[in-house]
Amino acid sequence: MNKAFIISALIFSAVCAAAQELPEGLPGLGEDPSQTGIQRPDSKRIMSELSPALRLSSKQEERIGGAITKKSKEFDKLLKEYDKTAAEERRWHDKVEGLKSKMRNINSSLPDVIRGYLDDEQEQNFEAMLETKRKQAAEIKAGDGAGPKPAKKKK
Repeated sequence: MNKAFIISALIFSAVCAAAQELPEGLPGLGEDPSQTGIQRPDSKRIMSELSPALRLSSKQEERIGGAITKKSKEFDKLLKEYDKTAAEERRWHDKVEGLKSKMRNINSSLPDVIRGYLDDEQEQNFEAMLETKRKQAAEIKAGDGAGPKPAKKKK
């Protein structure tokens, strides 16, 4: 499963990289309303803009139109793979976020676990330690974000 995900991610990266190399002024490739942000080549639209401007012969129109149609089919196959990979990526992202949340919950529950093993005096000292840590974290957040300054080196 991991290999499939990695391969899919590589394909996705390649599609994105290829999309960035498209000539921006090519007729028939405007904005795309889909999630990819890449317009599907439209043979008729491209030809309707190119043919009169370039005064293409009917033979040229036929050949260029066929080539664009072929590329459109290639695009459709890649788009199908893209959609599949994007869905898989969303599932993995959701799983990762769920795991992060569970790990945060474990960390936040640790003080309660520790308290269960302490006597009253130890618990008071533990609470004092926690309060000190909270204050230090708040100071770092509110301040410049830097912790304690390191000692200067002697020359």
